[in-house]
Amino acid sequence: MNKRTIIPILLILLSCNKFDEEAIYEQKLTVFGHLTANMPMLEPIYVSRSSSIDEQVISSDLYISDATVLIHHGANSFSAEPVLDNPGQYITPQNVIFIPGETYTLEVSHEGVTIQAETTIPASMNLTSPSGYTFNCDGEEIGIQSLNVDNLDMTSYLPIGPIDTVVYKRGDCYAQSFASTPYFMLEFDEDSLGAIQTVTLALEAEIKDLEPYKDLNDNNQYDNSDVFTDYNRNGIRDSTYINIIYDTTDIFRVWKGRYFRDKDNNPFRYNPFVWNIETSPTPMSWLNFNYYGLHIVFLQATDDAFYNYFSGDPMGFNQYALPESNIEGGYGMFSSSYGKGFLVYIKPEEEI
Repeated sequence: MNKRTIIPILLILLSCNKFDEEAIYEQKLTVFGHLTANMPMLEPIYVSRSSSIDEQVISSDLYISDATVLIHHGANSFSAEPVLDNPGQYITPQNVIFIPGETYTLEVSHEGVTIQAETTIPASMNLTSPSGYTFNCDGEEIGIQSLNVDNLDMTSYLPIGPIDTVVYKRGDCYAQSFASTPYFMLEFDEDSLGAIQTVTLALEAEIKDLEPYKDLNDNNQYDNSDVFTDYNRNGIRDSTYINIIYDTTDIFRVWKGRYFRDKDNNPFRYNPFVWNIETSPTPMSWLNFNYYGLHIVFLQATDDAFYNYFSGDPMGFNQYALPESNIEGGYGMFSSSYGKGFLVYIKPEEEI
């Protein structure tokens, strides 16, 4: 079984053998930190003390804001300083860039207690969108599109090459289940990586415009004889998040769930959308995208510490089962990841 699989069903199976032995609780320091390759620290390191299940305590009182937090890299050490007005959070200077393939040690000290953890950042990721794949749907062989995945500078996040367009097709072949015809495939060197996730970030999700309509009399303007799609259900054709993929059919409701709605009842979905994947090549289909427009698609590989921590009881079914932590002398997790991303434009089928 591939160790990179962290979908919920596998995680339940992996954790079953740990439910028989309940851990004996001991109060310790708890630390969560994550490093991203080729980037400064994107999220703070969180430091707190643990609490037992039956302890009556306000969670905010557990944060520790006077700890000493260091990150060691070879002969160099970097201090993570407290974040102003954010108890228990620490961050390194923005000029500290974390290097792929290198090992970093986290050291946290508080009131005479010192805990440590180590992570080795994944060294690289070779990402391609292979050509030549086909998919059989009702006896028809459908060719799968190949994309340019080398069009985004991962430091500046500016485009550096042509951006391909993918048509968001629906119907029986494309939008029925997780096994539907993919729009494109992604291939990566799975043997050298830990847990893998795809992250699709819609860059134009917040754009608003008038709700779409069907021009029934072909006069190229909206009038009373036309029918509009009432995204926000107020009976008025007004402004809404125009790039959301809006579909209220049973298939979409079953596989994507109901839409979230803002204070004005405008529908929206998760952005970014994260999907845990198992093997290479992996299909990218209708389930991976919630919006039209320009997207960054990330493939993110984590170290073994991330996989090991969430392979215990990730869904929280057993409150007495402690995750497998890599913090020596404490609780929590210190992990790292390497990401590779590219730009792609998602286009409605009816615009063809």
